[in-house]
Amino acid sequence: PFVLRSFFLTARIRVGLGLVMSRHDQGHWSWSGNKYRSAETELLSENSQLKVQAAQLQDTVQHLKETNAKDAQTSQARRQEYSAKIALMTAKLQDTDGKLDLSTELARERKAQIADLQRQNKDLEKKLKGAQQRAARAELQIVGMEEPKRRSKKAKAE
Repeated sequence: PFVLRSFFLTARIRVGLGLVMSRHDQGHWSWSGNKYRSAETELLSENSQLKVQAAQLQDTVQHLKETNAKDAQTSQARRQEYSAKIALMTAKLQDTDGKLDLSTELARERKAQIADLQRQNKDLEKKLKGAQQRAARAELQIVGMEEPKRRSKKAKAE
């Protein structure tokens, strides 16, 4: 009687937990509790995977919020810097009338650049002429050293 009592008690508890006995074609008893446990394990693992994905998504969202805030601060600083540069350029380019005259200022800058380039070209031409004259003198001196008597005879004859 004790064995039967413990068997029924165990069977009731297991059935109450969702473990149902089933009979196969060959007459062997098996517990379908393994199916229940595997389904429960699948649900738990899927739930934990979803929790991990949710945590990753929250981290990504936080990172994007911080990045956007930094980008906003950077772009704000750049905007202020550029507006200050534009204001400075505008102040430099304004005429006495207070009107913005880009063409006049650009023409002045180009004329100044052209004048600088012309000066540099003239300096280079002078240096080149000086070098050519020195080379010619050196040639004359070399030729004069090789044939000093001929020239002097020609000079005397003339």
